[in-house]
Amino acid sequence: MTHDAIQEDRSGLDEFAITSFEKLHGDKWDAASDGIQALDEQIDYSDMLACAETYAGNHSAVLHRALGIIDG
Repeated sequence: MTHDAIQEDRSGLDEFAITSFEKLHGDKWDAASDGIQALDEQIDYSDMLACAETYAGNHSAVLHRALGIIDG
């Protein structure tokens, strides 16, 4: 599963075509996808989420401005 191999599967699509990984690649990458999924299931994202929540809380004014959200 390389970037080039994945892009090669996409080469026949029209620009801005919408598809799914399954429709595009079929079962060609099942083993690699299963391996990635297994690794993802082992990751505890709670620390990362806690850090993101703290950051967002500390920088809410900047984030609101960037998103065009007006307080009040």
